[in-house]
Amino acid sequence: MTPFARCRPRLPLVKERIVGQSLLGSDDFVLRIKNTYLDAASSRELPALAEVRKYLAQDVILESLRKVTGKTREDIVNRTGTLRQMAMDLLYRSGGMKNPEIGKLMGVDYSTVSQGRKRFREQLDNDKELQALYAKIEADLSRIKI
Repeated sequence: MTPFARCRPRLPLVKERIVGQSLLGSDDFVLRIKNTYLDAASSRELPALAEVRKYLAQDVILESLRKVTGKTREDIVNRTGTLRQMAMDLLYRSGGMKNPEIGKLMGVDYSTVSQGRKRFREQLDNDKELQALYAKIEADLSRIKI
């Protein structure tokens, strides 16, 4: 280890902060750019916009889950169980995220995401209360433009 390595603060890699191969900044900055310049643009014409929209969709979906269930974002993302599996399913179906992206967000392997989503769908088929909760969250998300 070099003497300078001990002095440098540990900062997140710049590569991890880049959204859609072109935006580097805080969450507020990315949101401001999206609202100002990207809403009118077609993602078909600018494929990198799909990445920006996925990045913003995860916050919208997790906020909707938090609002409807009363759980914190940390509870949803970090605690195992049906609520996290529901979040994984919504991020996949409504947010357009892939299993590896969801796994990175949740701190698990992509195969865990796949299995969690499968188990959630099986449980959803048999649980009326879970169906009602899921419908409430989907209704909340339908009012928001993702």
